[in-house]
Amino acid sequence: MERVLQWLAGESLTRSSAAAAVATMALVLAAHLLLRWGVTRRWATTDTIAGTSSTVRPQDRHWLPWAVREVSPAVALLIWIQGLYVAFGLLLSAADPAAEGLRTGLGWAYRLGVLVALVWALARIGRVAEAVLVSISAQSHRSWDDFLLPFAGKAARGGLPLLAVILGAPTLSLSPALAEIVRGASSLLLIGFVAFVLYQAIDAATALVLSRHRIDVDDNLQARAIYTQVVVLKKVAVTIVVIFTLASMLMVFVRRHEDAHV
Repeated sequence: MERVLQWLAGESLTRSSAAAAVATMALVLAAHLLLRWGVTRRWATTDTIAGTSSTVRPQDRHWLPWAVREVSPAVALLIWIQGLYVAFGLLLSAADPAAEGLRTGLGWAYRLGVLVALVWALARIGRVAEAVLVSISAQSHRSWDDFLLPFAGKAARGGLPLLAVILGAPTLSLSPALAEIVRGASSLLLIGFVAFVLYQAIDAATALVLSRHRIDVDDNLQARAIYTQVVVLKKVAVTIVVIFTLASMLMVFVRRHEDAHV
């Protein structure tokens, strides 16, 4: 009789957990549909947004609905990840203690999914930021806007997802060996990104200086001299950046090798 009561209690708990999981997925589906409706209906505009070709027109204020549409898929993915985590967590809560490995795997998959979704979301936000800055620079009459704003957009587009990877990778609870590999890869990515930003800054500064000294005019002797000096300085600066980048990357490997033999 006692075994029967225990079996009935287990069946009741399993059914209630399954019902809660189904209700959770229904709420997630409703949230996804509501988000989709809000993006396509509430934020929709009658004009064709130039953002379909990676450009926007801030003077028409069309960049906001385009930005919402760009970020909404990543937000929907986050909603589904949260819902699936809760639903499977409810189902596993009714399982026997032998399912502890499944719970651990579920937690790891949840953290990985959130990290991927955040990287995707920040990559899309960076894309929006770059397009808006490029559009603003195209409308500006100041020469430095044509070089600095696109440079800032490229930095935002590459830096935001990288920031998510660097900050989110330690939350995956990896083994010490894998954590060390991820840490080294993050360091290499960060060094490479800094080198990319420095190169873009050098290129933007070079273009800005050369735009003020045209060589396609009759009296271009001074402009040609400045052009030659600027090109030489750019090559020197790029060479310095490459040397320091390679040295920094080698230091990462050297440090890992030293830590492995400690």
